[in-house]
Amino acid sequence: MLIDYSEKKNVKFISLASGSSGNCYFFSNGVVSFVIDFGIGLRTARKRLAEYNMKLEDIDFVLVTHDHIDHIKHLGTFAEKFSKPVYATESLHNALSNHFATRGKLTSSRVYIESEKELSEKEIIEKISATSFLTNKLISIKPFDEKSVLHSLCTHNGCNCH
Repeated sequence: MLIDYSEKKNVKFISLASGSSGNCYFFSNGVVSFVIDFGIGLRTARKRLAEYNMKLEDIDFVLVTHDHIDHIKHLGTFAEKFSKPVYATESLHNALSNHFATRGKLTSSRVYIESEKELSEKEIIEKISATSFLTNKLISIKPFDEKSVLHSLCTHNGCNCH
């Protein structure tokens, strides 16, 4: 797969929800769209995306940071309904297999990223690009800097979620 760091795209970031009642963050570069976590209901996500003329169907995959309920409460429902890939570490996928919100719902959508090691954002992007055949799209994402949104999303309420 191709990663073109030189081509500038309009990158969209939308916080669909943030807080103890649910977390879900939408990213798009105009070619590929994904969410980080899916802690909000489908109806809420659909409504918030519609405010930006986007649909749930536009989401190509989900990247899961950890298995707190406010990050995965509706992940299983989304994965079942839309058959989209769910990216997580092996240990996180194992935890999701036993979690009441996702048990039995992610079987066909699991994509494993590097396990038990801290990945740089560039490595995450390259891993996603390497397996983006699942979406039949090429990814063109400019690397984030060290203090990027992705880093800040993985930390909340004093909890380091890397």
